[in-house]
Amino acid sequence: MQELFKEAAKIAAVVPEAMQEAAFHRALDMLTAGEQLEHKTTPRGPKKRPTSGSDAGASFDDRVARVSAIARNDAAEIDQETSVQGRSMALLVVAKREADVDGLTAPEIAKILTEKFRHRTSRQAVQQAMDAAGNMIDRQRNGNSAAVYRVMKAGDEWLMMPADQRSASGGGRSRSRRRPPAKEGAAPPPARATRVGRATGGVKRAASAKKAPGNGRRVGPKAALEALIDAGYFAEPRSIADIRQHIRDQKAISFENSDLSPALTRLLREEKLRRTKPENQYVYTAG
Repeated sequence: MQELFKEAAKIAAVVPEAMQEAAFHRALDMLTAGEQLEHKTTPRGPKKRPTSGSDAGASFDDRVARVSAIARNDAAEIDQETSVQGRSMALLVVAKREADVDGLTAPEIAKILTEKFRHRTSRQAVQQAMDAAGNMIDRQRNGNSAAVYRVMKAGDEWLMMPADQRSASGGGRSRSRRRPPAKEGAAPPPARATRVGRATGGVKRAASAKKAPGNGRRVGPKAALEALIDAGYFAEPRSIADIRQHIRDQKAISFENSDLSPALTRLLREEKLRRTKPENQYVYTAG
């Protein structure tokens, strides 16, 4: 109030002396009304970024904090991915499964990947990767707010595939490569020789495959877990440490937790396993 009185006195001082008292009261009324209006119109608290789904009304910082609180062992599939697209999609799946956060924006994805998982990326890189994902990603925009991304069924199936079986385009959009036109006067390629070479190469590959017992393929974590399900190993609750030790002792195969965790997640989605958390760690039983 002292500041208001000083300001009103300054205003009143510029009018004739006979009018100064009335001018002082008039100026004080106007200054007081202006301060009250400012308090009413000043927004308080952080602005909310509206989204759809179960997190409608949750703030940017709230969603980021909830997802960042997920234990890294419960999000091993993110570290398994090697591209911005793969990591972003895996993060969306983990956020829904572990934190019940249904959808994230590109700025949120970039912030969580960079600060929580130490995979440095930018909003622009995430947005470009999500927009290139085609039917694997649902993109929803509310007004002028940032688009919210969610993984669709095609995206779940893509994440479950081994990396060497995924298409180069990420499964969303494919582009066929065209052979450049032949130059004028150039001799046509020796088609017969090419066919013979391919046939010979096929025979060599078949022969080498026969020489390698079992085709030389190492049992993957998902196949090993499915064998344990069929053998009745998951009739009792098993922790990831129990599973890892059992496979090492019985099958002479060493897997890391980061190998088993994504495979367990896929079996949960296929409802071949169930997961509970009775004593601060997840245990798995047959579905």
